[in-house]
Amino acid sequence: MRRTFRIAVASLAMALAVSGCGVFDRAEPPYFGHIHALATNANDDSLYIASHFGVFRYDGGTPRLHSDVEYDFMSLANAGPDHFYASGHPSPDDLSQPINLGLIESTDGAQTWSAVSLAGEADFHALAVRHGTIYGFDSVSGTIMRSEDATDWEQLATLEARHIAIDPVDPNHILVTAQTGLHRSIDGGSTFAVVENAPAIAHVDWLDATTLIGIDISGTVVRSSRTAQHWDIVSDLGAVPHALTIDPAGDIYVATESTIARSADGGETFTAIHDY
Repeated sequence: MRRTFRIAVASLAMALAVSGCGVFDRAEPPYFGHIHALATNANDDSLYIASHFGVFRYDGGTPRLHSDVEYDFMSLANAGPDHFYASGHPSPDDLSQPINLGLIESTDGAQTWSAVSLAGEADFHALAVRHGTIYGFDSVSGTIMRSEDATDWEQLATLEARHIAIDPVDPNHILVTAQTGLHRSIDGGSTFAVVENAPAIAHVDWLDATTLIGIDISGTVVRSSRTAQHWDIVSDLGAVPHALTIDPAGDIYVATESTIARSADGGETFTAIHDY
C-alpha cells in the first residue's frame, strides 16, 4: 500500500474495529472476509451475500462478486424486485467518501449503489424493509430508526439490535434480537418490550405469516408461532450464526463463520451450499 494512504487507512481500520467490523486478509476466492447479512431478490432465485468485500451473488456453484464496489457491507435488505438497501463503509483506498456510508440503495439487483441519506452520520448494522417502511439499527447512535421514504428518519428505542424482523401481516409488529433478549414492538417501533421466556435468539425471521424461525447464539434452530411465546427446538447448526434470511418460498439461508447453508423443510435439516 502506498505511503500516502498509511494514516488514512490506519484511521479507517480503527473506526471499523470500533464499529464491529474487523480488518481481514484476502484468502482464497470468494473473498468474503466476513458475512454480515443475507438477502434474496423477488426477481430471481439467487442469494445475495453482504460481506466485508462487497455483495456476492450465489445462484449455484461458487458465489461471485456482484457489486461494482467492494464496500464493507454491514447490512443488506431487499425492498422489492432488484431493489436493495444497505449500509457500511467504503473500501480502505476510497478516501472520497465518509467512513460511514449511511443508507445506500441499488435498483439494479445490488450491482451499483448510490447514497440516499445519512452519509457520514449513520452506520446501520441491521436493516429490514416491509410495508413501505425501513427499520434500521444505527450503531453510531445506538438506536432503532425508522423511515417511510428512506430520507427522513425518526429515532426510536435505544437498543443494540442484531436483527430486525417485520411481521408480514401486521406492519406495527416488529421483532428485534439483542444481547438483552428478544424484544417486541406492537406500535411500529415506538416502544419495545422484552419477550419473556424466549431463548437467547441471535437472528429471527418469518417463515410464513404465522411462523417464526430463530437461531440462538449457539446455533440451535427454534420455531414459534407469531406470538413468540413458546419456542420449540427444531435442529442444531453446531455453529454460531452470523446471518439469516428466509425467501418467499420458505427456504431458510444461514451463514456461519465458515459455511452458508440452506433448509427447505422449515429448519429441520440444513445442507451446506458453500464452505469458505
